[in-house]
Amino acid sequence: MQEAHLATPSYQHAITADLTLSSDESFSIETMLVEALSKVFSFNGRINRMEYWCIGGARFFLLTMVAIAYYRWLDARGLQDIVDIVVVTLQTEGIAYYFAFFLLSLCGWSLEVRRLHDRDVSAYWILTWFIPIAGSIVGICQIFANCFFTGTRGPNRFGY
Repeated sequence: MQEAHLATPSYQHAITADLTLSSDESFSIETMLVEALSKVFSFNGRINRMEYWCIGGARFFLLTMVAIAYYRWLDARGLQDIVDIVVVTLQTEGIAYYFAFFLLSLCGWSLEVRRLHDRDVSAYWILTWFIPIAGSIVGICQIFANCFFTGTRGPNRFGY
């Protein structure tokens, strides 16, 4: 009777090789947070569709939660006049909400830029979004293309 040879599949070696850290690398929460923030707020490089959808979905969820919290905060004060809303918004809590909106907008712009880079399109096309009416049409087309079209295979002028 022959002994069954139980060899490990070749893909398992590749997986375990990626999971081990070299001697000069160390894992820490700080390293992980810096890497995550650089992924979310960087305008350099490329991201694929999966990263775009995952980060974009998380961003949309956070933006929705911040908007709901902001409007509940305004509603709790019973404000009716636009002048009262402006005055209350300039308080510390209102500034914190606007800062959160700014950070989430910056995250959205960086996602779009890096996704455009993946499709080998210049990020300067985002400036067209600020043109009234026509910019909205261009922006919708670009976001649709970023969501559903594949990026360039291999390296392009924006990296790999």
